[in-house]
Amino acid sequence: MVSKRIRPSVTRWALLGLILCAGIIGTSWWTYQKFFAWKRFDVVDSGTLYRSGLLQEWQLKEAIDRYHIKTVFSLTFTKNDAYQKICDEKGVKRYFAYLPGDGVGPDDPYLRFLQVAGDPMNHPILVHCSAGVQRTGGAVALYRSVIQGWDFEDAIAEMVAKGNEGLTPQIEQLRHLNEQLISSERCLINIPKIASSRR
Repeated sequence: MVSKRIRPSVTRWALLGLILCAGIIGTSWWTYQKFFAWKRFDVVDSGTLYRSGLLQEWQLKEAIDRYHIKTVFSLTFTKNDAYQKICDEKGVKRYFAYLPGDGVGPDDPYLRFLQVAGDPMNHPILVHCSAGVQRTGGAVALYRSVIQGWDFEDAIAEMVAKGNEGLTPQIEQLRHLNEQLISSERCLINIPKIASSRR
């Protein structure tokens, strides 16, 4: 029986072909994620609250139209003039309340978000920060616990599952705010409870 040896040049070409295919697939995936995928967009409470990172302008327009967004709540530092123009053209309210990127800072941005989210006249709302993870995750966790009545630990578990790093200072700040807001001693904002499908 004569065994056939694979010539080294054929093996090299096959390997080169595989590397080229992997490069094309990787580049295509990166291009899709960079230019077409909605940055961490998710439905928090259908018809009421949506979350994301900083969307591209065309994505923001489409989100407003598709989900009938009435309010955009930005937890970012920069005032995005293009976002403002889109909101103005579409008759959408826009709020700014800056928080540092790790989601730890003054309580006011979280409290302001809860005030806006607690008013049904503002629904549906899109809340976002740059990445859609730390600041947005903290705001959504408070929405879940304070407005929807979720157990705080369940809200934090969801926050971490959505990509938040679960940093102790942020969790402790959120825990402190949650305890203050649900206690009868200090309710700085009049927030109606909204029924939730999960607790």
